[in-house]
Amino acid sequence: MQLALGKRIMPIRFNGLLRENGIDPKDVHLVRHKDKRSSPGRSPYELWRDDPDAFYDYQSRQRITKRKMFTAPFWDVFVVDAFVDTLFIGLYAASYRGLLDQDRPNPNIIGTIDKAGSCDIYDLELDSRLRDLIGYIVIDWGSGKQLKPTLEKLLLLWMLKQGNIVNPLRDWQKILANRPIWGRKSSW
Repeated sequence: MQLALGKRIMPIRFNGLLRENGIDPKDVHLVRHKDKRSSPGRSPYELWRDDPDAFYDYQSRQRITKRKMFTAPFWDVFVVDAFVDTLFIGLYAASYRGLLDQDRPNPNIIGTIDKAGSCDIYDLELDSRLRDLIGYIVIDWGSGKQLKPTLEKLLLLWMLKQGNIVNPLRDWQKILANRPIWGRKSSW
């Protein structure tokens, strides 16, 4: 995507936003939450939007086999929303706590339990530096299963609060006119 500033066309990359806010992209792991197994009304997006405590519980649990991926001190977190867009929902400071110490209900799949020792638990704290962009950035994550997105490859589709959107690939005016409010504005 390109953002028109006057007559100048400027590509926007997420790395630039991180650097502008004093964050080294090497210290950031990208996390995209999408789980087709979720019970109705319990997708990661719906948990984030409607039940922040359940979303925190969901996000803090990660597969043991993915531990190496989650060693970065920050996570840039995205969820796939009801429009199948990848929506930015915050930059989190992250630290490994250990294995799940007791059986706990799965927050997004009703009637299922994560067993003690079956997943890693992380302590997460929302960082304030990108807070004003929560719910206003949609990225092109890519479509192929083989694609491993990096911060340099992810182009922003920046949704300005005033609705001044420039994107030749999609009909944004139509999307915005029909899109409900994305997130919990009261918490921004």
